Amino acid sequence: MVVCADKRSLVDGTPVDDVAKLRPLGALAGFTCVGATAHIPDSRFFPPLEPFPPFDCFDEVPAFVAQHQLNDFAASLPALANFLRDDFTLTIRGMEQLRIPLPPRDANNIHFRVLIFRMAASQKPEMGIVDLSYVPTPTGVKITASHTAVDDAEFQTARLFSFGSANYIQNELRSGRKKSFEQFRNLAFVQDFIVNRQPVNEVTKTRAAEVSREFIKFASEHSKEFTGFNDISADSDCLVVPYTGQIEPLP
Repeated sequence: MVVCADKRSLVDGTPVDDVAKLRPLGALAGFTCVGATAHIPDSRFFPPLEPFPPFDCFDEVPAFVAQHQLNDFAASLPALANFLRDDFTLTIRGMEQLRIPLPPRDANNIHFRVLIFRMAASQKPEMGIVDLSYVPTPTGVKITASHTAVDDAEFQTARLFSFGSANYIQNELRSGRKKSFEQFRNLAFVQDFIVNRQPVNEVTKTRAAEVSREFIKFASEHSKEFTGFNDISADSDCLVVPYTGQIEPLP
């Protein structure tokens, strides 16, 4: 299994383009977070005592795994969603009390997403997504968490899988009607890995990484055509998750 992620993240609403977002969780698991992933009190404006609990998704996920492990992947997804929601709620409540502007959301009201993945002992790839969202209400902010497991069928071919704003671009390339995208639908990587289904055993990990990075670069260049989704960096990191052994970064 090859996983690739761009390097743009939002810290307190500010885009940062040099964030290594692919993080290992032991030998055969890892995760990435997208969206506004961190809210940390700025010591320039607040006294040393923290006015609200800091929240950083890249710290929260390893903390959950350290406490609960990933022995039952399906059961871990809702537990992770609740864990993130509870800690995120404490941060948002503190920000509300201080009248600090709430963090940005994407066009679907999603605040941040977590993609978590692993190779099970049975040599079966497993992957899931957790979404955190909030909706302003007359009495405050309603925070919700949802989760979904990626279907096993996604691993039966080498077709590109994406999530977040990049998924809108992938769907447009596969079956959309934007005239501005017509010139791109016949690109080799689009035809081979988005439109058609490449057999898994015919694609090397190096080629999978090349295609992933090519798509991320393409999505970065064209995401501004989708209102609210101009949030993808052209730079990316890549990991290969083997059946056995250690996760390794791909150059």
